[in-house]
Amino acid sequence: MASSSGDVVSLMRAALAAEADSQRRSEKKSAPMAKLVSGTRTRQSGNNRIYRFRKASWPALLQAERGLLVSAKPTGPWSPVSESEPVGSMIQLTCQVDLDQTAYVREDPSGSLHKLSEALDSLPAERRQRAGLVMGTGNPRVSRSANAAALTTKFDELNPAQQEAVSKALASEITFVWGPPGTGKTDVIARIVEGSLRQGLSVLFVAPTHVAVDQALERICDLISNLDQFRDGLVRRVGGAQVQSLIDKYGDVIDPERVLARLAGPLDDKITNLRNRQTELSSRLQLREEADALLAELRELTTKADQAANQYNALSAEVARTQSMLATAHSRAVDAQSKRFTLPGTVEKRQDEYYRASHAVQLAQAAFSAADGVVQQARARLPQLQRESARAQSAAGAESAKSLRSLLQSVSTSLQQAGAERAQLDKRLESSCKLAAMTAQRSYQGRMPAETPDVVLVDEAGMVDLPTAYHLTSRAHRRVVFAGDFRQLPAVVVGDADNKASEQNRILVRDWVAKDAFHAAGVVGHGGQVLEDRRLVRLDTQYRMRPQICALVNAVAYPDAPLRTGRKDFSTVTSSALLSAPLAVIDTSGLPVPDRSTYRNDVHAALIREYIRLLQGNSVLPARRATNTAPAQLAVIAPYNQQVKLISGHLKERLGEEFEGLVDTVHRFQGSQRPIVIIDAVTGSGALGVFFEKTGLGSTTCRLLNVALSRAQHHVIVVANFRHMRSKLRPDSEVLIMLDHLVRHAQQISPKELIPIRTAAELSALSTEDLARPAFFPADETDQAISWDFDRATREVKIFCPFLHDRRISRFWATLTSAVARGVRVTVVTRGTSDHVEHGPIIAKLASGGIEVTTRDQMHEKLITIDDVLWLGSQNLFANTRATELMTRIVSATACAEALRTAETAQPTRPRTSPPPGNRIYLNTTYEEKELVKKLGARFDGQRKKWYVDRSNQHLDQLSRWLPPTD
Repeated sequence: MASSSGDVVSLMRAALAAEADSQRRSEKKSAPMAKLVSGTRTRQSGNNRIYRFRKASWPALLQAERGLLVSAKPTGPWSPVSESEPVGSMIQLTCQVDLDQTAYVREDPSGSLHKLSEALDSLPAERRQRAGLVMGTGNPRVSRSANAAALTTKFDELNPAQQEAVSKALASEITFVWGPPGTGKTDVIARIVEGSLRQGLSVLFVAPTHVAVDQALERICDLISNLDQFRDGLVRRVGGAQVQSLIDKYGDVIDPERVLARLAGPLDDKITNLRNRQTELSSRLQLREEADALLAELRELTTKADQAANQYNALSAEVARTQSMLATAHSRAVDAQSKRFTLPGTVEKRQDEYYRASHAVQLAQAAFSAADGVVQQARARLPQLQRESARAQSAAGAESAKSLRSLLQSVSTSLQQAGAERAQLDKRLESSCKLAAMTAQRSYQGRMPAETPDVVLVDEAGMVDLPTAYHLTSRAHRRVVFAGDFRQLPAVVVGDADNKASEQNRILVRDWVAKDAFHAAGVVGHGGQVLEDRRLVRLDTQYRMRPQICALVNAVAYPDAPLRTGRKDFSTVTSSALLSAPLAVIDTSGLPVPDRSTYRNDVHAALIREYIRLLQGNSVLPARRATNTAPAQLAVIAPYNQQVKLISGHLKERLGEEFEGLVDTVHRFQGSQRPIVIIDAVTGSGALGVFFEKTGLGSTTCRLLNVALSRAQHHVIVVANFRHMRSKLRPDSEVLIMLDHLVRHAQQISPKELIPIRTAAELSALSTEDLARPAFFPADETDQAISWDFDRATREVKIFCPFLHDRRISRFWATLTSAVARGVRVTVVTRGTSDHVEHGPIIAKLASGGIEVTTRDQMHEKLITIDDVLWLGSQNLFANTRATELMTRIVSATACAEALRTAETAQPTRPRTSPPPGNRIYLNTTYEEKELVKKLGARFDGQRKKWYVDRSNQHLDQLSRWLPPTD
């Protein structure tokens, strides 16, 4: 153990780096990969090389933001890309390896590990000290809450162990709740969260998977739905809920976007109404101002018209007066001119008077005309202006402009205040959140509602790696609770078993990544045994499984701490002779076994298919193609994906469609339960496989087996080859304990009850339905039964048999050549003449009959496919030796496809030894002619990319046109 928090973080970061390397090596070959071309190195900075490539291909599923790996070859080795930047159709990469013009990139599967490492490195000293609690350091307060009953709902309905767990978790600095399957751990967790919230504390709730988070959160919400602010952002599901029942029931209160939309709705409506009111008042004010302007103009024009009229009248009198003056002046001027004797200057004076009077008349007439024009214009404009003013007054209403301006100012102020309140709503929601729920991985990625919540509660803690548990503990301001079962699924880690990693790195990953919080804190011993510790509370009563199933689980996983059963012994499943007891076994000992495949077994898949068919016949499960009816009572669990795929294909054919969640691996069923569980303990004829090879209560074998068995509520059925497994298992194996317990306590279902033993003569008399069912055939019936299928082949026959004998070929010659004549493609896959010289003439004979022959060194597979019919067993059809075991006939397109895929991709059991090049004759053949030379025993040299035959080949005369001139 490291001596300081700094040492701990350094070791964890080193272990995470080692795990990242292992994850990169173990990434699936099917992972999306992009090809980059036209690469150039633009510059180098220290160890960093900066390249620019053109994207030749870029799968849609490949997302650069998640982190990339780059390699000069599509098969690796892979190196991390520290930076990537798209530039149009180009991409710029920064890495520390030399690349050529072509490179390949794929997503870095270890991206989250780097973020976790950075999060650990950035922890301040005080938080590292706090995190030491999960490492067993310090002297944490362990106590019990005196008012747990008042803080939680229906506390008195919990059993004593559950009450103890809640009471401790509400008062202790660190609490470990050991919750084996069906013990009500989720009920305990929900009440711990409820009690913490009622104490006024903030809570961070995490679990390894979205499903685990959502299932627990739904139970929590059921208990706290009456709390203040429950509908106002109290709970936040960070990352988005995925379980539909939670979404349907509480989606509007746990989704921050939906909460914001709901809370902001009235405020947004208010803002909309205020804006509409503002627009209305602005419009009315504009109309009021326009009406007032028109009224003022009308008044001004009326005044102007009145003034013009007065002036008109005055000017009219003035014109008359000046005209009178002009007439007088004119008369006096004429009179002065007519007298012979006048005073000097009189005539000039009278003429001047006349001119002045004449000018006055002109001025008066001009002014009169102007006044008359104004009057006429005003009289013309006034009616229109009066109408416009009247309309404007009507539209503007009675309120004055001053009143409208006051109202508008008030509305604008209210709108400004509402806008400010809306802007603060996000912050208010952030502060309202007292329960944040998310996956454990999300907890160290991105910003959290509360960086240091009062309480951190980790569910399914046995599946959480140590660095994540350490980081989560560092965030807890007051209390941390780890709840889970260290004897169920462990954290998903590959580096502790990576054969390509150094022993030092494997140990580093095992000790500092793969370890869970229970082991790190010291409440569990190295061998997986539970220790007496005041920090630990064990939930000891289960309510899921019938007593007999619980007894099996106890024998396998809890021998030192057996669970009690708190439910009655009954089954809700329709009665059936195939389910007469809680435990049942289908022992496949003595049945045909695939040669080497550890990960798939066609006979097991066929037995499970037939078992389900009979359950349908007994109305236990829905009938085939029942409308919108999934077999929800059933789960089929297999250790490996290959077997899952095979069984899924069988059941799709049986049920008429594929149902999600019906068949899967153990990991996929964690956290779920079903009335009926079928467990396929699939093995081949060799090693048992990684699922079964470990021993010990803390081993992955025990933990996975525990999960598989404990999913069952009423019935568990185990399909296994007991004889073969017993021969391979260690005496201390938990798998062996399971087998022994089942032999003593389980209902024994013979495979022959599910798959009948038939004779070849029966085939012709069978109905179409019965003919499609699997069947066993004794060895002495096999030849005739297979010939019966050969005679009915319509598309393709493929025979895998390592050894050939002319007598056996003759036995089937007529039926096979007849099939070829009907247009059926017949192929034999066997060992070549380099392994068996005697095969040469036989291969030639097969080729002469139109039968294709493919040779493969060291092959061992023995199977036959005839259209959609699969024959399995130890019989080598064309060999001179005869098997005595049963052969299995399975009618399934899925089984045929999977069997062929496995057989065609099988590798030799030992390294291939190439014959000396001098023993080969390389042929001058085209691609189109390859099938012809293959029939004559030619093989392909992958390195030289040429077809060749051995010098001992019996058909050199037939190969003469392809032989090189020197030969």
